[in-house]
Amino acid sequence: MIDSDHLGPIPRVNVSLKLTALYSQYDAIAPARSAARAKERLRPLFRTAQEVGAFVTVDMEQYAYKDLTLRVFKEILEEDEFRPWPHAGIVLQAYLRETEQDLHDLLTWVKTRGTPIGVRLVRGAYWDYETVIARQRHWPVPVFSRKWETDSNFERLVTILLEHYQLLRPAIATHNIRSLAYALATARQLGLPERALEFQMLYGMGDAIKVALVQMGQRLRVYAPFGELIPGMGYLVRRLLENTSNDSFLRQSFVEHAAVDELLRSPEEERLHDFDVSADSCPSTSDTFSNEPELDFAQDENRRRFQDALAAVRQQLGLAYPLVINGEEVFTSAEIVSRNPSHPEEIVGRVAQAGIAEAQQSMTVACQALPAWRTTPATERADFLFRAAATLRVRRAELAAWEVVEAGKPWREADADVCEAIDYLLYYGREMLRLARVHQLDDLPGEVNSYGYQPRGVAVVIAPWNFPLAILTGMTAAALVTGNTVIMKPAEQTSVIAAKLMEIFRSVGLPAGVLTYLPGRGEEVGEYLVTHPQTNLIAFTGSLAVGLRINALAAQMVEGQRGIKKVIAELGGKNAIIVDDDADLDEAVLGTVASAFSYAGQKCSPVHA
Repeated sequence: MIDSDHLGPIPRVNVSLKLTALYSQYDAIAPARSAARAKERLRPLFRTAQEVGAFVTVDMEQYAYKDLTLRVFKEILEEDEFRPWPHAGIVLQAYLRETEQDLHDLLTWVKTRGTPIGVRLVRGAYWDYETVIARQRHWPVPVFSRKWETDSNFERLVTILLEHYQLLRPAIATHNIRSLAYALATARQLGLPERALEFQMLYGMGDAIKVALVQMGQRLRVYAPFGELIPGMGYLVRRLLENTSNDSFLRQSFVEHAAVDELLRSPEEERLHDFDVSADSCPSTSDTFSNEPELDFAQDENRRRFQDALAAVRQQLGLAYPLVINGEEVFTSAEIVSRNPSHPEEIVGRVAQAGIAEAQQSMTVACQALPAWRTTPATERADFLFRAAATLRVRRAELAAWEVVEAGKPWREADADVCEAIDYLLYYGREMLRLARVHQLDDLPGEVNSYGYQPRGVAVVIAPWNFPLAILTGMTAAALVTGNTVIMKPAEQTSVIAAKLMEIFRSVGLPAGVLTYLPGRGEEVGEYLVTHPQTNLIAFTGSLAVGLRINALAAQMVEGQRGIKKVIAELGGKNAIIVDDDADLDEAVLGTVASAFSYAGQKCSPVHA
């Protein structure tokens, strides 16, 4: 029965494959390269399938791969040698909100191609993963949140497939009796030829349902993972989770013995009985801090936006950037030439280089601006940070593009660095509003005691090159909002990005003298500022050797110094990763590889093997 459909014999062998198995760097952030490499591996497989008479189904995986997988599938089947081949198919997942549109797009494409394809319709096996990841990253959840919504979508998709069975050869993959009955009834209502519809089920699950379908004369294909056990365990675990979940039809029917009427109730009836409120619809209060969502580069519009930003930034390469002291631009005879580390011949910008004279002037200005700034109400200081955060959000793609060019960061890490800078501005602004409240203590007779915070004075911020915006913004924002005046000395390698941050702070009206932009050589300008008697606070992120030297220099009292300098130093190092015996080894491997090799090797805490 399974070896022929309504038109005649069909391939006996039906193989499903995942495109991520063909190319280890298969990633929607680089769709053209990923598609090209995947097609290189697919072509010999498709040729072999044509030679031996096999059917090949391209499987669907996580949502992040969906659009890329559809692209690869369409592009390779448009090639001359595969265009007339009818024995290829693709999987669609009914739990995705976009699948109905994807199916209509496939139908339009198939009409242009002129040769039918197979479509295996499944519910989807990554519901927990997709939901957790989307909420963790503050992205829209791509899957339906209620089971009845998926069931209803499944039935809509079944109808579309059966209405166009000549072009989209339907394979209905489910163990849900309601869905099976709906497919059978719809096929009968539409007058589909006998055997035009195929059902597919998992090996070892719902065997009684399989027997019933075969006895009814239906084409039924049973599929299972093939190969070594360990690589297939992930597949088996997903199947078990999917079919033993609380909402699973198999669990409700064979384990919980739910009533037949309840099992066969239509999704619309389920909707009427569903009074639960999805967590996705719960409004968040404006007082709740949440991280800035990173860009989802699986979305084409985000990739285009980033490419446009890169193109715009490249039009600005080689410009000159002055120091900013007391709100005034200052050019010097010496300059820092910032180069693209990925293409050293490319000059990103020419930055004025401060010397001792400019450092002295900066310290004088910072001391003069301190009294007015420290007495500025905390609400006003926080508002400067909030406005800067809003500006960063508007210029987010541009700033991330500068990081790609000047710091050599991959797209995701560059965007994440800008997100973190926004987070720092919002978080420290909110925290200042909390800390600004003066607490009245229990009074002793004749005494009035209150508890509050005061700024330390002049802060020197010395930032690293590897997270050129986030760390610089965080250290600067924390010092500013707490009432300190700040001299900002960025890493020489990423002085242009720091100039962009200074530009933003100036654009929101930060008073002159409160923040100074002072790029210069660390061993000259940095040491002068660290040892200056009027420096009160030093915030440094960088190497262990430099951090220890700063700590030692700051510990030495110098003439004219009042008080002990405060040093906040975050230093590089090596981390160990401990994998416990109950860990998810697939996730442990991914995490270890990311820790060691992501961030273009720039992360300061890689794994120590």
